[in-house]
Amino acid sequence: MSPRALAAVSSGLAVAAAWLAVRTAWFSTALWLTLLLAVLALAPRERTLVHRAWVGIGLALLTVGWVVALDHELALRLSLLCVAATLTFGLSRLARLDDRLVTLIGLALVATTAVAFDQVASSFEAARIDVAELPIAQQEAATTRLEGGRAIGTSSLPGHFGAMLMLAAPLLAGGALRARGWRRWALALALLP
Repeated sequence: MSPRALAAVSSGLAVAAAWLAVRTAWFSTALWLTLLLAVLALAPRERTLVHRAWVGIGLALLTVGWVVALDHELALRLSLLCVAATLTFGLSRLARLDDRLVTLIGLALVATTAVAFDQVASSFEAARIDVAELPIAQQEAATTRLEGGRAIGTSSLPGHFGAMLMLAAPLLAGGALRARGWRRWALALALLP
């Protein structure tokens, strides 16, 4: 797989996760299939995505988390998500993203605010429907926050949504600093939500 295609795949995974990870049941399967195909498309010598020391540390943390978990099913899902994030990070290290792709990721993350604005405009009715699709452990917390007037956007909780938007800030700020003319102002405005 060429570095450019690898950069596009890892960027696409990041954007898809922002829009689909919580709201669709099939996304987890699609994520793992995409990761598997991306790793298999690499040359055999490039398939070491994470240093062995980090693998050991990660396994130790996941094991401790599993032992102390109250809900083992949720612990397994979160462990798999952690492994998928690590693989995505490893893939993204192999191919440097160009400035346009980084800016596109930032804009795609900020575009998720349209969902939050829709939730507020519809008096959170659309969000209440989405809450029913969340894992049972998160439904009560999400409902409480919606009743308090906090939008959840494309995430399961307002705090998760806010953290995702904060991840977009350095991408957009860097893009704004490198851009010229109207693009600089457009990226600076995208930082406002």
